[in-house]
Amino acid sequence: MPKNIFRAKILSMVVVLALLCCTNKNTTKSNEPKQDKTKLFVLVVIDQLRGDELEKHKNLWQHGFKRLTQEGRWYDNAMHGHARTETAAGHATLATGLHPKWHGIINKRIFLPAQQKAVSICDWGESPCTPDALLEPTLGDRLKALHPEAKVISLAQKDRSAMLMGGHHSDIVAWMSHDEPALVGRTNGRLGVPAWLNQAYQDIVKPENMPKVWPSSKLPEPYKNIPDIRADEVDIGLGITFPHKLPASAVDEAPPWAWFYTPYADDALLELGLLSAQKLELGKDDIPDLMLISFSVVDTVGHAFGPGSQERIETLISLDKTLGRLLDALEKQTNGKLIVALSADHGVAPLPAAARQEGLKSGRIKAEELIERMESALNERFGQGPHVQAIVDPYIFLQPKEPHQMAKAINIAAQALEAHPDIHRATPTYRLENMQEDELSLLMLENSHSVRSGHIMFVPEPYFSMSHRHRKSAGANHGTPWPYDRHVPAILWGNGIQAKRSNAPVLVIDLIRTFSDYLGLDVDKRGGQPLP
Repeated sequence: MPKNIFRAKILSMVVVLALLCCTNKNTTKSNEPKQDKTKLFVLVVIDQLRGDELEKHKNLWQHGFKRLTQEGRWYDNAMHGHARTETAAGHATLATGLHPKWHGIINKRIFLPAQQKAVSICDWGESPCTPDALLEPTLGDRLKALHPEAKVISLAQKDRSAMLMGGHHSDIVAWMSHDEPALVGRTNGRLGVPAWLNQAYQDIVKPENMPKVWPSSKLPEPYKNIPDIRADEVDIGLGITFPHKLPASAVDEAPPWAWFYTPYADDALLELGLLSAQKLELGKDDIPDLMLISFSVVDTVGHAFGPGSQERIETLISLDKTLGRLLDALEKQTNGKLIVALSADHGVAPLPAAARQEGLKSGRIKAEELIERMESALNERFGQGPHVQAIVDPYIFLQPKEPHQMAKAINIAAQALEAHPDIHRATPTYRLENMQEDELSLLMLENSHSVRSGHIMFVPEPYFSMSHRHRKSAGANHGTPWPYDRHVPAILWGNGIQAKRSNAPVLVIDLIRTFSDYLGLDVDKRGGQPLP
């Protein structure tokens, strides 16, 4: 996105906020719903789908992606407006229509200085995962406030995806356990999922119902010529060559979570979504209902095998079919009174080895190296440490011996970090409010929370990422502010929406603002702008 356009969007938001500083009210009433006959609204999130992939592989689409891109309003230059592009932050942004600066989900893990540890946002409250860490209402929360009788369900493979989309007041929030053949979640705020929903899932994952091989068919030309074994791919227990031999079930053979790395997990989620829509009679009365559903196999496959792998392409082909079934079934159930918004929580970088083959400088950064650099610089100024309390990518937390040394320590550590050849930017977070003249600073600002952020926020060079704590020398990653991580699809499709494709630069929160307008929800002045 051009810097001037992005800057204008963000700075306009800052002006509005300044005008609102003396009031506690952040919302105003929007116009009447653009399509008051719509009975069901659906937010579809594809975990790790890059914005260029729908066009790049357009010849493959025969079902859902084809309908969405040809019949819907497709904004193919949509970007997330925050720096830390990962699952938790992305889903919270899509669910609230606000940047992490406001909803508070700046990362999937948040460091608690008093406890000297980082906790998952899902461990913020009571177990299992709760929305306690989410500071703003979601679409579902706002719909429930307007129409208490509205039904809201949130389904996903991942706990944080389901819970952050569902928010505080969903009727059903459910995700797939990696430890047993069961769903986990909450129903009307209470622990547990409906028996009929859990039983359906248990039937799906019975050994006799599980596939034994993935894939069952060959990729079309030219995709079948993609090298099947490449450097940096991860063997998750299925091997790294097609076809993959699968466990008999999701749980009874090691590794227990391998099944989640196949398109069959997306198919299972689809079945749960369609069953829920039928059981709850979504879209059957005059009160609008909301379904939020997040498909994550593109992400798990992308991490393990890379975005250019045979596995990734086959997953997208399968997802195309899955989305087609979703659209067809819900369209039939609602007699066409359906509006769908589709986007993604983040993109992904290529495998480092693949990037280097294309002539790009790429690699992995070890946290130990960053700590050593900072400690060396801080020891020289303040004496023997330790001075670095923690690294919770992309934040640094410091612990100087004397509180009055904090500002100086932050500046010294930031300078030491920025001197690392693979670190592009290291900025004290207290400076971000006064650094709004370049796009990267604005992205960092919109990702930083006044309490939860660390003392320093750092950004790697393009195509570099931190070593994954579980797979330090393999796999693809995301989480940066570079375009390959921020660029995602943005599509509106359904009742009364005319086919249109636009390459105008927009933000993901603009999509959610427009979706909110269709729902007839109040406008949050900190959110995006209506899409043309």
